Amino acid sequence: MDELWQLTKSSKGRETLQKVHLRVYGPEDYLDRLRERYAAQGNMTRIPGAAAEAPASCDSSGDFTQNLLCCGLSQREIAKEIGCSQPFFSQCLHGKRRWPDRLKRELEQLFRRLAETTSR
Repeated sequence: MDELWQLTKSSKGRETLQKVHLRVYGPEDYLDRLRERYAAQGNMTRIPGAAAEAPASCDSSGDFTQNLLCCGLSQREIAKEIGCSQPFFSQCLHGKRRWPDRLKRELEQLFRRLAETTSR
């Protein structure tokens, strides 16, 4: 790893790294462990893995973060739907800003619409 790190410090080394395929091996449950770690860091209840694990529909009354994960929309798409910028949405989502009441209402309405769409 130290040698690889040293390669990043020169243009010739970075050129060499562009040609390298690095494979990292870990325990069988590494994806589950990564999901648990990222969920904990992001204050989420869980991060779904394979599509079969993901909830079938959004819950119009549940946790915002869980609903965001199960609905399959990007932050940019949701921000556009509820009428705010993606950076502002991200700041609210990660606790750096307080959720304005208007955005809470817009999100709840969006989740309701998505829940109705997926239940049909």
